[in-house]
Formats: sequence, C-alpha cells, structure tokens
Amino acid sequence: PPAPRATSAAVAAVRQSSRALVRELGFLQGRLDVLGLPHSYCHALLEIERAGELPQADLPELLRLDKSTTSRITAELGRKRLVRAAAGADRRSRRLSLTRLGARKLEDVHRDANARVAAALEQLPPEERDVVVRGLAAYARGLELARRRARLSVRRAARRDRAQIASLIRDVMPEFGASGPGFAILDPEVSDMPRAYAAPRSAYW
Repeated sequence: PPAPRATSAAVAAVRQSSRALVRELGFLQGRLDVLGLPHSYCHALLEIERAGELPQADLPELLRLDKSTTSRITAELGRKRLVRAAAGADRRSRRLSLTRLGARKLEDVHRDANARVAAALEQLPPEERDVVVRGLAAYARGLELARRRARLSVRRAARRDRAQIASLIRDVMPEFGASGPGFAILDPEVSDMPRAYAAPRSAYW
C-alpha cells in the first residue's frame, strides 16, 4: 500500500532542522575553511577519493550539478594540483584521480569533519546517537527516491514501444527461470506485443 502522506507539521519540522544543519555546518559561508575552496569542490574530491579513479562524466550525476559546472570544478582542481586527469579522447572520457597534494588536503578535511561530527554526537546520549545515524540515512534515502521518482513519466504503452517491451520481457523472464522451451519468452508475439494482443479478449500472462 502507498505510504501515508507527510503531515504539514512533519514537513515544517524537517525543513527547520535542515536549515539549522546547513547553518551549523557552515554551508552558508560558501567555502570550506580547511580546504579554502567551495563545498562543491570538496564533494568532488570526496567522490574521486571514494572511486579511486573516477570518470569525469560521472561527476554531474554524483554531485547533482550540470556538466558545465563540474567541468569548471575539475579544471580548477587540476590547476591547484589537487586532481590529475588521465588522457582520454575527450573531456567526458577522462578519468580523475587525486594527486598526493589532493590526498593530503582531503586528510585535513576528514580530520576536521570527523572531529566536528564526533563533538556533536558526544553531546547526545547513546540512544539518541543511534537515532541520528539511522534517521539521517533514512532521510537521505527518501530524498534520493523522491528525486528519482520525479524523473519518471508514466504513460500508456504505444506501438513505438514494442522493441523496448520485448527487450524488457526477454531480460526479466530468465531471472525467474523462464528461459526454456514452453515459456513465452520464445513466442514470436513477444517481438510485437501491441499488434499481437490488440484483439478483444487478448492478454499476455
């Protein structure tokens, strides 16, 4: 069943807490003091560190930023010798990794961030710390799911979708063991479902 709608009180409380987090973490200051760069640059370094070697084309989706912005970020990180880019046919195919200087700078970021988070958690009793850990993870997951759902566009299947429908059926059925003789995956009708099942009382099971 669908989840119940969020109450206006819950929405207001989460928004208020989110604003407090943004301010307490210093995001309104624009730059991260430890790194001397905007927060978006730090997030780029963190993603590169996590991947070890990251395709530049992956950054826009990871950071939720447009391509031109991430290109400027990586160019500036390169000029500051924090990131190196392996040669590629074009910018999108380049792979990014941290330089030694970039790794050292990021160690400072981790040290400062870990200390701030630890100091905050230590103000809370142990049972509340666990609530914070689980609650933040759940809220981040909810934000991601809402963002992905907003991208979906639901419409009736049309004749032009027949190739995609056939591909979906043939990809999914083997996952349930339905890939041998006697299963519909081998039926020629699968290749053109709209035509095969347009007649009255026709259905696909």
